[in-house]
Amino acid sequence: MSSRSTVVIGVLFVLLVASQPGWSQESRGTIVGRVTDSSGAVVPNASVELTNLGTRVTGRGSTNQDGNYFFPFLIPGMYRIVAEKAGFKRIARDGIQVNVNDRIELNLSLELGFATETVTVTGEAPLI
Repeated sequence: MSSRSTVVIGVLFVLLVASQPGWSQESRGTIVGRVTDSSGAVVPNASVELTNLGTRVTGRGSTNQDGNYFFPFLIPGMYRIVAEKAGFKRIARDGIQVNVNDRIELNLSLELGFATETVTVTGEAPLI
């Protein structure tokens, strides 16, 4: 192999490496999950509200037809989540710690009842 070929290959390698996106750590977290009823059936169109307890900023959404919800780009902090749908008791979960680059899966189960009743979940095992 000639020295010119070696130089061309070296330049191509440098260009290839330089054109790749840099790897950096995400500074925010995500909470995803599924809302089901006590039998395990998914609950579509349930209202889901997520509040950062430090800033009091609240995000609202709803579950899709598969019962899934998604809250991306969360700043690190402590959160509270509330899910509700007509015909079910509201469920609230406090003390959800979101750290840098977290992707927390938090599934919620609604019980039959009136929306004026709230089930508050405490003392569960820590999130992974």
